[in-house]
Amino acid sequence: MEEASQRPDAHRLAVLPSRANSSVAVIEAKTLTTSDQQLVLSRATETKGQDNDRLLTKIRERQDRVGVERARVAVQFRDVSFEAEVLVGSAGLPSVSNTFKSWAQGRMCLMLGPPASGKSSLLKILAGKIRGNKLIQVKGDVLYNGKNFKEFVVERSSGYVEQTDQHYPPLTVRETLDFAAWCQGTGCREDELLELLKREKELKVPSKDCDPYVDAYLKADAASTPDHIATEASHCCVCSPSAIHQSTAFTALKLLGLGVCCDTIVGDQLRRGISGGQKKRVTSGEVIVGGKKVLFMDEISTGLDSATTFLITKCLSNFCHILEGTLLVALLQPPPETYNLFDDVMLMSQGHIVFHGPREEVMPFFSKLGFECPEGKGDADFLQDVTIEKGQQMFQKGQSRKHEYMTAPAMAAAFYESKTGKCALEAAGAAYECTQRQTDSLVTTQ
Repeated sequence: MEEASQRPDAHRLAVLPSRANSSVAVIEAKTLTTSDQQLVLSRATETKGQDNDRLLTKIRERQDRVGVERARVAVQFRDVSFEAEVLVGSAGLPSVSNTFKSWAQGRMCLMLGPPASGKSSLLKILAGKIRGNKLIQVKGDVLYNGKNFKEFVVERSSGYVEQTDQHYPPLTVRETLDFAAWCQGTGCREDELLELLKREKELKVPSKDCDPYVDAYLKADAASTPDHIATEASHCCVCSPSAIHQSTAFTALKLLGLGVCCDTIVGDQLRRGISGGQKKRVTSGEVIVGGKKVLFMDEISTGLDSATTFLITKCLSNFCHILEGTLLVALLQPPPETYNLFDDVMLMSQGHIVFHGPREEVMPFFSKLGFECPEGKGDADFLQDVTIEKGQQMFQKGQSRKHEYMTAPAMAAAFYESKTGKCALEAAGAAYECTQRQTDSLVTTQ
């Protein structure tokens, strides 16, 4: 193992214990066989379920031991407004206005709000999917690590999960994720691996102190070649001649619970394929395999049961908290156990952000406004309804008083006058100072 770690191509060599005897086998990471891929992932995660906690914790511990700085991205947006020439009435397009906010890396934010409140519009603006043209006007500033969209390629620096499922029907689930991984590349994973191995070599960290399976996973995951370990759940990928770099797609299949349908075509209205809930998970998987540090996810729980939603959100939470990712996730009435996984809550109504802050502070804020969550009703369900008139009638304290509807602009104004709102404005207005490593987290080439 020590000899392999000293070679110039050490970042491409996986050193795995031999199954036949007590010796070790040095294998090029990009040529791992199907059985080796299964062994690496099962030993690295040490779980048969949908959980990535141990794997990510091992990776972080190894990085922290030698002082490797992880790629991180903080997002800020100031005075964002979105206007478009569209049909009026029931076919109108919700607009976003009067927003001024930021959230830091390593935190996962839940976006809530009734239909047509502007959630999807804001997500698309932050992900760079909506740009100004003759029919659309987008005003305000969106900053990643203090830089605007003209200074980097936002499409390659962040991932956006659409509300609708758009796939190529003839491909299987595995082929779909492999193709998505092939198109997006390895992101910053290869740079982080090279820096990690360089630091370990300088500090003379013994190879025996590194988990060989986690080491093999990192090297296969960072291999800058077409295929990804992450899509392989039980077989070898057939998308390309050589099965290389399948760690990311392999992992996605396992964590999203798609192993049972990995060889089934996605399908469409004319071809029977996977179910609607499985398609929704494939949509999320296509973005997850890209290795982005910023993820915007729109209604990823549609068609999923509460248990599956919790498991997927838990894996996203592990990625966010352990490897310091930045996530903004829109969910429709998540169950209490899923709601409690989030650090922050962003509540929208009629294009206004009426609250954005720590999850622990959202209920006291509405209590001060005169609204109380009834016993037995979940916090997420309460927040989903408290901005509409009928909901306010049910939640108003002192039912004997005459109800006065509090509009979204008035609620937003009350938020910015609160202690949480003032802290948010102060944080969003402060100049962002980032290190060179954080600057390198943003892709500047197409």
